Amino acid sequence: MLEIVHYISRQTKIPLLFTIRSSREGGEDISLNELEVLKLLKIICRQTNVKMIDYEVENNEKNVKEIIEYAQNEEKEVILSYHNFAETPSNDSLLNKLLLMEELGANHAKIAVMPNDQADLFQVLDLSYDASHRLLIPLTILSMGEIGKLSRVIGWMYGSRITFAVGAKSSAPGQIAINELQKSIDSTYEII
Repeated sequence: MLEIVHYISRQTKIPLLFTIRSSREGGEDISLNELEVLKLLKIICRQTNVKMIDYEVENNEKNVKEIIEYAQNEEKEVILSYHNFAETPSNDSLLNKLLLMEELGANHAKIAVMPNDQADLFQVLDLSYDASHRLLIPLTILSMGEIGKLSRVIGWMYGSRITFAVGAKSSAPGQIAINELQKSIDSTYEII
């Protein structure tokens, strides 16, 4: 794993974000348990030049606090995240998750949810705007799938700081090829 991270970091000047997404939040099944993931994240923090790590807020709270403290001591930023590939929970529920992320000491809060209709997409954009004015830390809020693609293009208008695109292979439904996404964002920015 370290060799891969070192190789990628030599190929680009783009800041790297490292994550091991759990299967319960859309990742692949892996043979590591939560404590082994925590150990690997510490190694990544200590031995690589990644800028940020992403850890799920739904993990054991003791482990969440431990990785935040460790990563920040290693001068890495921590994104606490929540993913729901089945639905878009209520804004109250999602806002509570964002506030918890901030309370736990994250440098950045991230939520990605699956819309069932356009109303869910607009709900997420509304949440992003509201939360970006309430939280003291930056946030990223995305709607996934075909319906959610718009949030990847215009999320920045609602306070979302990061978007995710396809480089070599998609890691979530609704991701757009990086060149296409950049053109769409640039076009939107020009008309606003």
